[in-house]
Amino acid sequence: MAGIGEIAKEAKLKSEDVALVIETIKNMLCKDIKVTIQDFGSFDVDVKDSGDARNVRTGEKVRVVEKSIPRFKFGQAFKKLIEEQVPVDVEKLQKKRKKKEEYYAKHANETKVAAPAPAPVPVQAKKKK
Repeated sequence: MAGIGEIAKEAKLKSEDVALVIETIKNMLCKDIKVTIQDFGSFDVDVKDSGDARNVRTGEKVRVVEKSIPRFKFGQAFKKLIEEQVPVDVEKLQKKRKKKEEYYAKHANETKVAAPAPAPVPVQAKKKK
């Protein structure tokens, strides 16, 4: 995981400059201004409607008020770049599958839903040079 210092070092910038860019993005979002970075993605503020929820500890029904929430959506160019450049971590994929299988096995009687068939092992794409 990389923080501001690592990003600054990689980009050969000062940490203060990187922090200033991030702070500027946050300030623009606080003013409800959508921020789009070409070939990367866009930040914006969405709204979540009010509704009823349940306190998981007590089971008590609670009213949730509407609120603004930050949102980020990756751009298609960035998604494609990651798909082409980052190989599938088979170990991570196997852990996810195992966790999913355990969940369905545990809850099969409760939900009356059969566990889905395991997904096929992905074929790793060749990296482009």
